[in-house]
Amino acid sequence: ADKKRSYEEWAGDKVKAVVPLGRWQTPDDIADMVVFLSSDRARQVTGQTINVDGGFVMHW
Repeated sequence: ADKKRSYEEWAGDKVKAVVPLGRWQTPDDIADMVVFLSSDRARQVTGQTINVDGGFVMHW
């Protein structure tokens, strides 16, 4: 008999299919970008939209 898949299983497979890095971002991924943008290393970054999405937007 076929086992009914959970939403988490279905969503995990969907993410792997549509996100180039194969996973959604985590709170740590977002925090890492915030830390970077708050640092001196980002002093030349101005007026940008930065997607922290594993390549999802680029993929479309």
